[in-house]
Amino acid sequence: MIGYLIKNNLKLLLRSAGNLFMYILAPVAVSAVLISAFSSLLASYEVPDEFRAGYTVQSGSFYEMLIPMLTDMASEEGIKFVEYKDADPEEAIAKDDLGGFVVFDRKDYVLYRADDTRGQSLNFFLKVFFDNVFYGVTKTDIKASHPFFVPAIDATDYYGIIYAVYFGWCAIVCASRLLSREKKYGIEKKYLVSGMGDLKIYLERMIPTFLAVLICNLIGVTLSIFCLGVKWGNLPVSFMILFMSVLTATALGMFIYYICESNVVTIIVTFMIVWTLGFIGGSFETYMFSTMPEHLKMADPIYHINRALTELSVMGRSEYVSSAMIYTGVMTAVLVAATLLTAKIKRRIKA
Repeated sequence: MIGYLIKNNLKLLLRSAGNLFMYILAPVAVSAVLISAFSSLLASYEVPDEFRAGYTVQSGSFYEMLIPMLTDMASEEGIKFVEYKDADPEEAIAKDDLGGFVVFDRKDYVLYRADDTRGQSLNFFLKVFFDNVFYGVTKTDIKASHPFFVPAIDATDYYGIIYAVYFGWCAIVCASRLLSREKKYGIEKKYLVSGMGDLKIYLERMIPTFLAVLICNLIGVTLSIFCLGVKWGNLPVSFMILFMSVLTATALGMFIYYICESNVVTIIVTFMIVWTLGFIGGSFETYMFSTMPEHLKMADPIYHINRALTELSVMGRSEYVSSAMIYTGVMTAVLVAATLLTAKIKRRIKA
């Protein structure tokens, strides 16, 4: 009987136009708007292969004889020096899009840098060049180390992923039609008279809600891949994280419903909780730029899920996969147990 109820309830939920919009079209639409609005925010700055720098040298300066060597070695590093006779350094940088401007006086030099990576590169080059010249070395030998870092994610992948997660956490909204129907027609009382226990009643609500949200979520993800170009990285692992995310969200919503016993109150409370978790976890303020304390983010399941999925997208792996799976698994087990305990206690009170 429980299998028959689950099948019928799943059909009921999937026939709802509101559910189809909420979990398929809404995430894609919101992602598309935010991708368009904030694409420049998460755009990675690319250092140009070559850039120009200006310089002026005072007649009789100590540096005058070093200029040919400086310009030759700079050219090898992708820096083209252009001589100016009379120019204001800051105006020249702005007008001619220079990476910097060097003023060589008689005994020292002053560097004016552009406020970007070119200015930093120019500063580094000059430091290495003059350090080597003063030590009698005629060729720059730069040794660089490349420590591990997380590559930047663009707005398309970031928002396309996190809003699939965020809308999935509003899973209880999907069940509202089913729960309202049961309450309106007193179906729960009929189940109890027929001998169905709390566990079976819980499962005939929980399982179809979870499956309906997951199916719609996956359709929305597929649309985001083909329509928006969102990259999900390691698909099998990403699917498992999304699976557990929706399962936990459904368990959370059901727990709140069993406490409140009201659809309206349940949706309001769930929205408040999910909005707060989403804000901390990067659904509204990107977690890369978030000023939230680290201990708050580490306590947030949505943060672990978002971090794992976005890192899988750019790297194909993430240290947060295990924490996301463990966090959601433990939460689901605790919420299911708490919900069944709540149902049992309320049954005894009503009896």
